[in-house]
Amino acid sequence: MTVNNYFAGTYGVGSANEQDLVESNIIEMIQMAGYDFFYIPRTLFNPDDFFNEVPNSRFEAYHTLEMYIGNVTDFNGQGDLMSKFGLMVEDKIELICSRKRFYEETGVENPSEGDLIYFPLTKHLFEIDFVEDEPGQVASVGQFYSLSRLYTFVFQCTLFEYSYEDFTTGVTELDTALDSTTYTTPFEKNNVINNEANNYLDFSETNPFGETTTPDV
Repeated sequence: MTVNNYFAGTYGVGSANEQDLVESNIIEMIQMAGYDFFYIPRTLFNPDDFFNEVPNSRFEAYHTLEMYIGNVTDFNGQGDLMSKFGLMVEDKIELICSRKRFYEETGVENPSEGDLIYFPLTKHLFEIDFVEDEPGQVASVGQFYSLSRLYTFVFQCTLFEYSYEDFTTGVTELDTALDSTTYTTPFEKNNVINNEANNYLDFSETNPFGETTTPDV
């Protein structure tokens, strides 16, 4: 015999009892060393059949889930960058979540890209770019069918960019700050630029592309 039948079972397939034991240990470790996050599923509506896309979405609920941060020293990504559009924050984060706990809290078998994760401790809202559900792709996890089963999801997330989606999640700080009826951007508040632009371009129905005018001196 080359493997332990009490753990590996017949033909290397782990027994259900030992798999449950390993899974329970993983859940306990995540709960000990992780943090509480809010998982916010995305709801799509008003599909565009012509372009075969769903441009509109809303967020209506959240689920509290414990997750472990893959990089515990800092956020990943390129950090804060200055561009011609101003300051761009491109923080990324890698989160590890138990498959069993995810199903228990959400009632859904698998998470979806495009869903959001809110970190109450730092007040950051992240969007899931990729869900890693296969082994060998994420070095910090290193799961490879321990006792013939996979026990975790790994979320690759980037900082969420708000585009006037509807937020009625029940998370007060999100629903208030991201209210589409009151939300304003720094560009809307820059009256100086808007006034200067009006002095140079005069758009009308007869000339929809505008014409250059001489500003008053």
